[in-house]
Amino acid sequence: MSKKLTRSGEILNRISELSSEADWTDEELDQELLENGIDPNQLVNEVMTVVRKYLPQKKETSNKINEAESDGPLPLLGMLKKRTGLQPTVIAKALNLPVPFLSNISRYSRVVPKSWQLEIAKRAEQLLHINAKEILHCLEQRVQYNMAASRDEPYKKDDISYQTILDRSNLSLEEKQFWLNLATEVSSQ
Repeated sequence: MSKKLTRSGEILNRISELSSEADWTDEELDQELLENGIDPNQLVNEVMTVVRKYLPQKKETSNKINEAESDGPLPLLGMLKKRTGLQPTVIAKALNLPVPFLSNISRYSRVVPKSWQLEIAKRAEQLLHINAKEILHCLEQRVQYNMAASRDEPYKKDDISYQTILDRSNLSLEEKQFWLNLATEVSSQ
């Protein structure tokens, strides 16, 4: 059975590699699918649902959290990669987010507004079938502190905010506004 699971992971990684070498962009592919009556996000979700059936599942969320902590806490993107066996580009596509945005959220989770954490947890649960509690737990971890403890010199102070994350995100103006609205809704309440 593990050979079959390993083979599935290899196939998914190969698909990811081939798609990154394609002569078309993700946007062009999405447009082509839409023109042929296929919703790209729904397609990814359906494929993930089928693939999940063949991936090993743990019984309890608390066991998953404890296992992750035994190796030290992982940043969000690392945890998603470990849980799904997929490359970051495939994970980001499934969550309908650009990789730089997901990567910055993963790296700077300490400045991510709670509303963003909840939205990402909701998407991960719906689209990747990962328990929202796992995502929220992962985002609450202070991974950089653990990384810094293993360095000879401390990290330089980085003035990062959720606005900086948005600026570095590769999100469209409409998407940026969505995330900005999420952040400001909570702070104004």
